Amino acid sequence: MANGGEAGGTETGGGWQQILDHLKQAAVNLMTLEITTTVVSNEPKEIKTKIDLVQGDISNSFNEAFLRDEELHPIREFHASQVEKGQVIVKGNVEVIVDLVKQLRNIG
Repeated sequence: MANGGEAGGTETGGGWQQILDHLKQAAVNLMTLEITTTVVSNEPKEIKTKIDLVQGDISNSFNEAFLRDEELHPIREFHASQVEKGQVIVKGNVEVIVDLVKQLRNIG
């Protein structure tokens, strides 16, 4: 083995700990969902939604054109649907990571 059995090697169990650490970090990263929808034109327009999945805080920011321009209404609806889908996906991903962590604890 290239690392001579140092920390991180599978012989000492370090490999499992490293995997567990990466999964924990992935779970932390999944706690915030950020969705951006951009209309690309001469002057790009964006809608951003950021959701703290732990605290339940939701913040939105968008170009004022999304308020006054009826042509952009379908883009607002699209963004809202992406936020809903994103929440479902993240929930599923968190469940998978929690299950993996539990299984790795039982193995390691």
